[in-house]
Amino acid sequence: VGRYILNELERRGHTVVCLDLHAAPQFGGAEWIEADLAKINGDRIGEVEAICHVGASISTGTYYSDYEACLKSNMVGTARLVKWAIKHKVERFVYTSSAGLYSRPISILPVREDAEIKAPNAYLLSKLFCELLLKSQDVQSVLSIWVLRLASPYGPGQRPGSVLPIFIRNVLSNEPIRIVGDGTR
Repeated sequence: VGRYILNELERRGHTVVCLDLHAAPQFGGAEWIEADLAKINGDRIGEVEAICHVGASISTGTYYSDYEACLKSNMVGTARLVKWAIKHKVERFVYTSSAGLYSRPISILPVREDAEIKAPNAYLLSKLFCELLLKSQDVQSVLSIWVLRLASPYGPGQRPGSVLPIFIRNVLSNEPIRIVGDGTR
């Protein structure tokens, strides 16, 4: 997702600075800063018009392992980024959350924004916390906030080991699609 946002912003003439926990591959003309949002003070970022926060820690191994690291990375990191944005008078803050917050099974489609939500694991709990932080009156009074609940984004450049590319390869090869569990997800 971040790569496409970066490319589109650059196409529209914006200067882009990317913060990433690990040394990121250089694509586009963006400046890359290797940083942990939970620790960064933002001194190296410079003047910013808008923030597109598309990164998150899903936790190591599975959604259910290492809750503390996942929660710290996502919640503390986002809170520090919001604090920095307010201090530096950033005009717009775009946050990518997860449609995984909607209660399962989903019985009414399309899903409305006010549908019931649940956070059954550390990743989704951290996304919900960040949404609530961004929706708080003290944040919304000074920042223009956009929250996007993404649902299984896919396309060119996607990791080959993720589920949609595996399904597509299987279909193209006339192989069965293997589903874990009852398939409701």
